[in-house]
Amino acid sequence: MKRHIPLACAVLAVVLLTGCTGMREAEVGEPQALQGMASVPAGTFAMGASPAEGYLRCVAIRGDACHRSWFEDEDPIHQVYLDEFYIDIYEVTNAQFQEFIQATGYVTEPERAGYGTGWEDSWERVPGLNWRHPTNPDSSIETIMDHPVAQVTWADANAYCAWVGKRLPTEAEWAKAARGTDWRIYPWGNEWDGALLNHGQALPPRWDNSDGYKYTAPVGTFQRGESPYGVHNMGGNVWEWVADWYDAEYYSGSPAENPKGPPSGEKGVCRGGSWWSYSASARTATRHALPRDFATSAGGFRCALSP
Repeated sequence: MKRHIPLACAVLAVVLLTGCTGMREAEVGEPQALQGMASVPAGTFAMGASPAEGYLRCVAIRGDACHRSWFEDEDPIHQVYLDEFYIDIYEVTNAQFQEFIQATGYVTEPERAGYGTGWEDSWERVPGLNWRHPTNPDSSIETIMDHPVAQVTWADANAYCAWVGKRLPTEAEWAKAARGTDWRIYPWGNEWDGALLNHGQALPPRWDNSDGYKYTAPVGTFQRGESPYGVHNMGGNVWEWVADWYDAEYYSGSPAENPKGPPSGEKGVCRGGSWWSYSASARTATRHALPRDFATSAGGFRCALSP
C-alpha cells in the first residue's frame, strides 16, 4: 500500500539558526508543499532482527571475514507503534542542497574543517572533500545534480531539513518506511537481488561498476527496489542520517510507541547501506554508528514530517 500526499498540503517551519551552524542568523524555511513525500500510516511494525540473520547473510558473501557481533545491535526484535508520518520518496539531491546553500549562505562542517572522508583503497580523511567535491578534490557535482548529496554531517542534514520545514526521520520511522509491516529483509522483499540497488562488493575495492555507477546513482534509478510505501533507494546509494543518537543496547528498553532514540550519545545512526556496501548492509534492519560530525562520500539523508 502506498499513498502520496497531494500538492495542496503545506507546512511552515520557523527556525532560528545561529552562526554556530554555519547559517546566517534567523534564516527561515519557506512554506513547503508535501509534494515528493510518501505517507506511512499509523500502526505497529516489527523492528530489529536476529543477529543470526545478518551474520548468515554476511557469511554467504564474505565467509570467515564476518563477525556475529556486527549484528548484535539489531536485537531484540520488538513491536513498535508509530503515528502517521511522511517521508521523502527520494534522497535529498545535490540540486536541492545547492538551492539551500544559495538561499541561506550555510557553510557545511566539512567546508569549515577543510576535509571530508573518501574511499580509494581504504576510508581516508582527504583535504578538499565536501558536498561540492564529494569523491576527490577534483570531482564536481555539476554533472550529478540529480544524485544524492554526500559529504554532509548530521548537523548539515538537520539544517537542510529545518530549512524546508521538515526534520530528519527517527530511526524507527526510517525502518518502517523501508520494511513495511510484513517484516521485509530488504525494501523490495526477502530475497537478495543486486539489480535493485546501487551497491558495492563484499571485499575491496568495494565499488562495483556492473550497475553503471562507481559511486552514487541518480535518485530513483532503481525503481523496482522501492519500499512498500513507494520510497526509493532505501537500500544502497548513500547511507542516510536519522535523528537518533546511537546506542547498541537501545532496542532492549526502547519505548513501544514513537521511540525517539537515546537522549544523548557519542555517535549518530545511519541507515540503508550505500554504493560501497554489500548485501548484509543493505538490509532494512542494519544499523550503522558514526560520529555526528563525520562526513563521507557514501553518506547522505532524506527528510520526514509529522502531520
